[in-house]
Amino acid sequence: MVDRAPSCGHNSHMPTAPNGVRPDNAPAFASAPPPLTRAELVEVYEIWKLLGPMATARAAAIATREQVLEAVELVALMRTEPVGPRWADYNMAFHVLIENFGSGPRLGAILTELRGLASGFVRQSILASADQRLDEANSEHEEILRAVIAGDAEGAADAALRHLDSSLRGLLAVRSVLSGGYEHQSPRPPASCGLPP
Repeated sequence: MVDRAPSCGHNSHMPTAPNGVRPDNAPAFASAPPPLTRAELVEVYEIWKLLGPMATARAAAIATREQVLEAVELVALMRTEPVGPRWADYNMAFHVLIENFGSGPRLGAILTELRGLASGFVRQSILASADQRLDEANSEHEEILRAVIAGDAEGAADAALRHLDSSLRGLLAVRSVLSGGYEHQSPRPPASCGLPP
């Protein structure tokens, strides 16, 4: 079995055949998260929560039948796949598809960078939480997809925002457990803002 790997962005270096299909054993997304502080990760998600729902709303307005069918296939695969690396790949591929449907080149590039920064953490959270959030995440994906199919831009944006909120909460909970609860909780201002340390 093979499945489609997103063809651009943070994982463009992953092995793919000329037709854009990757073999079963080729990971679609980096397994090691980039070195981001908690505050930086929250910032990435805050930006994603602004732009991702906008792209999802646009997808609801302009996605073609073929694009929607591709997303339906991914949601069906996630519903039948147990939590694990393959489910994590399908999860990120779903977000790539939906957000790319509603993105032009600039928005697509920004969202690709955000997903690239977050994907290792998302994968780590999925694998660490086992089945605890699987049903909830699958239901959230289905809710996004239903709104896109219905052409409900507002509903699609709202569902995408709720899903990203839920994803961030789960991710931060796993991060806290993995750090033994000692991770610094308050965000620090960026060094470039001119504030004293």
